[in-house]
Amino acid sequence: MRFFLLLFLVLISLPGLCQEGNQKTPQYDPVFDAAVELKKLGYDSINAKALTDKRVILLIKKIHSESQLMEASPEAVKALIEDRFEGSYLKSFLLSHPRIYNLLVDILRDKDALMGLIDIALRQNDMKSFLHFWIAFLISIWLLKKAIFSKAWSFKKTLLFGFLVSTLVTTISVGVFYNTFKKELTPIIEIIARHLN
Repeated sequence: MRFFLLLFLVLISLPGLCQEGNQKTPQYDPVFDAAVELKKLGYDSINAKALTDKRVILLIKKIHSESQLMEASPEAVKALIEDRFEGSYLKSFLLSHPRIYNLLVDILRDKDALMGLIDIALRQNDMKSFLHFWIAFLISIWLLKKAIFSKAWSFKKTLLFGFLVSTLVTTISVGVFYNTFKKELTPIIEIIARHLN
């Protein structure tokens, strides 16, 4: 989630998207500088600490509401991404994984998907509750695993047991997170589902 918010902020922090004729192309917009606004809040860059500050999340929400990124064509968004991350691992990774690249672009262009991610970040109390549940759940699973596991088991049985425990932890964790933030996650899940079809 933080990756998408960070990428979105990086993309529209300096250049905007303007329309010339029928073409929407990246262009510098001197009116709103997200980096300057971020410094006013006491941060030089977006990091884990900044994304726990509601003022930063609200800034991202403001940028989101004023951005023309959602109105741009997929090609224009890709051009912006490739220009911003020229020479980086992210650019080479996306170019070598077109399905992931197209998914990322669709998420960045979808107003509801991005707004959902921003709203999740604003629900900090719910995020803390989920984190507390997740930690308690992991400790419980670890204690249960320690009580059940036997060194006398064969390698195959140990491997199967580990796989079942990992599957259980992942399924319950994802399920609880989804049910907690179902409304916010639905738009992005719908985009992912379209790409899987």
